Amino acid sequence: MSLNRICGRFSVLDLVKTLQFIGDQNNFVGCIPNIVSANENTFKAKVKALGLPLTVKGELYKYEISPETLILTVGLRVKTTGAVIDIITRSKVKEDGSQVIWDTQYNIAGPLKILLKPLLESVTEQTVVDTIECIKLRTTS
Repeated sequence: MSLNRICGRFSVLDLVKTLQFIGDQNNFVGCIPNIVSANENTFKAKVKALGLPLTVKGELYKYEISPETLILTVGLRVKTTGAVIDIITRSKVKEDGSQVIWDTQYNIAGPLKILLKPLLESVTEQTVVDTIECIKLRTTS
């Protein structure tokens, strides 16, 4: 199993506000783009793939923050016709509180993996970037 990876960082203007925001998993789910419905740990989203609307179902199966290390670990499983995408994101607040450094790894599986891989990689990576950008905007404004 080979994992795809995307990572980045953003500046923290208000450490307390950032920690309060990421401390609530509902804030995280609220930043996932194109959500049409969400319950405790599950959601549905509509995405466009090759110009066609596609509904995906997702599950937030892990949301843990370590108060000692300020590391947030988020696990998502997203399912669509013929494919399952497992996504793990780890975010760490730097010791001096100036930045959040994030690292996302994901794996695509399922019978349509080979056929849809480039499309699913593109949609997954854009969704990760958009989610992180939302978190950044909501913690810095």
